[in-house]
Amino acid sequence: MIPIAAGPQTFVLADKLAFCRFSYFTPSNQLYEPPAWQSAWASKGWPLAVRIEMAPADTDPSRLQPISIVAPLHIRRDPEKVYTDDN
Repeated sequence: MIPIAAGPQTFVLADKLAFCRFSYFTPSNQLYEPPAWQSAWASKGWPLAVRIEMAPADTDPSRLQPISIVAPLHIRRDPEKVYTDDN
């Protein structure tokens, strides 16, 4: 795999990572099935939360290390509905 090269028009948010993974907390489709984390979002609507996991390519205890973040999504908008000023 060829690494992506940064240029004058690019913005580097995070580099030198071993990995960066996104997971999505999916609502249950069954009455007694609990919500679950999934590696891909292929459903209508929004996930309940997003988890971002990162690890450094080279571990250095003297430097700030990337962390994992879990952020709940409090979105009440329906992505299928067209909203106007009247709604």
